[in-house]
Amino acid sequence: MAKFENIFQKSKINKADSARIEQTLTNYMSQRYPWLEFISGRVSYAVRQYKFHITVPDFVNTKLRNEMAKNLDIVLDTENCEVTSKGSKLIVNIPRNDRNILYFHEGISEFMKMKPGNISCYVGEYADGNPVIIDFKEIPHLLIAGASNSGKTICLYNVLLSIAGKYSPDEVQFYILDDKRELTPFKDLPHTKDAAFSKEDINGLISEIKLALDHRKEELADYQSNIYVYEDITGKKLPHYFIIFDEADSVIKRDSTNPIVATHVRSIIQEATAQGRSLGIHIIIASQKPSGKNIDTDIKSNITNRICLRVANKSDSRVILDENGAEKLSGKGDALFKHEEMLNHAQGIYRLQCAFTTQAEHKAAIDYLKAKYGSKSAQPTTPMKKAKKN
Repeated sequence: MAKFENIFQKSKINKADSARIEQTLTNYMSQRYPWLEFISGRVSYAVRQYKFHITVPDFVNTKLRNEMAKNLDIVLDTENCEVTSKGSKLIVNIPRNDRNILYFHEGISEFMKMKPGNISCYVGEYADGNPVIIDFKEIPHLLIAGASNSGKTICLYNVLLSIAGKYSPDEVQFYILDDKRELTPFKDLPHTKDAAFSKEDINGLISEIKLALDHRKEELADYQSNIYVYEDITGKKLPHYFIIFDEADSVIKRDSTNPIVATHVRSIIQEATAQGRSLGIHIIIASQKPSGKNIDTDIKSNITNRICLRVANKSDSRVILDENGAEKLSGKGDALFKHEEMLNHAQGIYRLQCAFTTQAEHKAAIDYLKAKYGSKSAQPTTPMKKAKKN
C-alpha cells in the first residue's frame, strides 16, 4: 500500500518579483523610518515576510503600526499589509497577489516522519516557514472560525485527516456532531466512534458522550484522573476522544429553535473542556457565524486556542481573537492563530497559511484509511455500563 502522504499533490513556490518588492520596501523604510534596520526577508505561499530591528523601541506603538501598514499598501500596490512587533523586531507581512498554493503534502510528509509522542495534527505553515503542528497535550481544545469560502472546512478536514493518518483507531476516536452534514465522508472512517447529522441525533449522541466521559473518569480514578499518569504506570494506552462540532452555530446558540439540544451541547462542552486535558478528551468546534450569541464568553473561556480565517466584519474578528484583523485576511486559508506560547503561556497571535486539499484528495485519503484499518460505519452504540471498582 502506498504511503498516506503520497495521496496529496505537491506545492511549488514561485519567488518571481521578490527582489524588486524587497528593494522597494527597504528603500522606503530606510527613508521614512531610519531607526529600522533590515534583517531578513522570506517568501512563503501566501505572504512575503520581512523583519526589521527596532533601534528605538519607544517609537513603535499601535498607531504607528497602523499608519505604516496603510502606507505600505500604497507604496507596494497591495492590500491588507500587516505590521506587528515582537520585542526589538518589527515584522511586515505583505499578502501576495501572485500567491502560490500550499498543498497538504508539504507538511504531512514531515509530520508523518515525526516520532509518535503526544497526539497532534498538522494544519499549515506560519509566515516564517515553520509548520503549524498542534500538540493536543499542550493545546487540548480548538476553535476554528471563518466565513463562507474562507477555507474553514478544508482546515477542519486537514486537522482530522492528519490525526487519522498518523494514529490508529486504537489511539484516537472521533465523535462527530454536524447537522449541516459537511463531515459525512468521515462517518465510515475506522476512527469514527459515532456520528450524528441531525439535531435529534445530536441530542442522543450527547448522552452517549456523557457516558463515555463518566466511564473515562472511572478508568482514571486511581491514576490522579490523568491519562498520561495512567500510561506511565500501566504501560497501556487509552484512546483519545475527539468531540467535533462542525457548523456548530445552530446547536450552541442559546436562542436556537431547539434550546434543549443547545443546553445539552453546552453542558458537554463545558464538562469536556474543563477536564479534557488530563482525561484525553478534546473538543474541536468549527463556526461559520462566530457572533457573540454563538461563541460567547462561556465557550471562549474554555477554548482559548483559536484559528480564525477571514470573517465578515470586525465584530466577528473580535469574538474569536479579541481584536480586529481577521476581517482583512485574504481568504483561501489565510488565517490568524491565537494560542498560548508553550514557554511562558502568554497569548500570541500568529499569521498562518492553512494547507489546501481537494475533495478528490479527501476521498482518496479516507478510502486509504478504510482499506488500511477496515471500513466501519458509524452506528449508534450501546450505552456503556459504568465500570465497577475492584
